Amino acid sequence: MPDSADPHSDALDLLEVLESIGDGVVVLDASLRVLFWNRAAEKLSGCSAPEMTGRCCADGLLCHPETSRELCAALCPARDCLRDGERRELVTFLRHSDGHRLPVQVRFTPLRRDGQPFGVVQQITDMTPRVGGESAADAGQPHDWTDPQTRLPSMMASAAQLRDRVDQWNLTAELFSVVLVLLDGLDDVAGRFGQEARDQLLFHLARALHGAVRQHDFVGCWFGNQFVLVLPQCSSPQATRIARQARTAFVRAHIGQPLHITKLRFGISTPCGNDTPTALVARAVADLEQHSGAEAQPALSDDSSEISH
Repeated sequence: MPDSADPHSDALDLLEVLESIGDGVVVLDASLRVLFWNRAAEKLSGCSAPEMTGRCCADGLLCHPETSRELCAALCPARDCLRDGERRELVTFLRHSDGHRLPVQVRFTPLRRDGQPFGVVQQITDMTPRVGGESAADAGQPHDWTDPQTRLPSMMASAAQLRDRVDQWNLTAELFSVVLVLLDGLDDVAGRFGQEARDQLLFHLARALHGAVRQHDFVGCWFGNQFVLVLPQCSSPQATRIARQARTAFVRAHIGQPLHITKLRFGISTPCGNDTPTALVARAVADLEQHSGAEAQPALSDDSSEISH
């Protein structure tokens, strides 16, 4: 049996542990060159350890792509870890070698020697969302990527999708629209009919939104009781039509009395200039607020003219 005090034996044991981890593990040196690339990283990326070892992650191998920007360039979190010694975490997209992308959560942890960072460990978790039938637990995915109540992508997934689309716009000017959806009156519903009735309304709204969009559109959760639609190649008038279709489907869900005391509001925005997710959402919020208070329309009404953009 190897001597447990043998540093070489300890190192081999550690490597075996890292190889057995289900998440992708990548170890970078101070020059951001790959020192270690485990089996899970091979599976996630489609790139083998021999072809990756010794290469710099700034070569675009760890780019988080189809986002217009490569994190391995000016905004590299690993480089920032080396600079200030702070951990970092983000949700983004990783490009597989065969061309498809997958949503991942990446944690960046600095390696220290005598208190100074000399390398970085990246832990890469596959967070592929499952929309509709399967829950996060059924799909074997982390719970924080799928909202358990509506079974739509969570706010974390929505933020990643929105960031991806904004980055694509800044690179290619590919048009898309964002629709924020808010159902007012849910607290009154819970007070008068119970929490179950409130949750049922949200679930039916989520289903209505999912059914109204096109196959390649994105529907996810946002802050509080809001939802967000990200609609590729979609103008503001087209987004308005989709919102109207969602309202009609929601009304026709035959939810019953609780629907009478709710108000459904939409806010729509499209990108412009060198946009940011924050600015894009802020414009959608401003548009939504224009339909607040007395201007907000009862969700029960099936008059599509109530949504005016």
